[in-house]
Amino acid sequence: MATACLHPGGVATEVFRNQTWLVRTITGWFTMTPEQGATSTLATATMPREQLQHGAYYNEHAKVTPMNPLALDDALVEELWKKSAAWTGVPEDWAGRP
Repeated sequence: MATACLHPGGVATEVFRNQTWLVRTITGWFTMTPEQGATSTLATATMPREQLQHGAYYNEHAKVTPMNPLALDDALVEELWKKSAAWTGVPEDWAGRP
């Protein structure tokens, strides 16, 4: 099994439905349609396994992008895990912990 994460980019979805006409219009200039936004997810999900880089971060063009150095900071990872566990009620020592 291989894992990866990705960001589809700015996608004009129903999340903007309660915004004013002006905000929706301006946002529309800078976002993709849901169909366009799905292409990076589909491309990454259907990529041949030998091409997928385990643990990589893929951008909206399904290209490997360097991760933010903060994502590799073990102390921050630990702090985020503890806070997330507290917020969700999951035990800190949960077996599925990364």
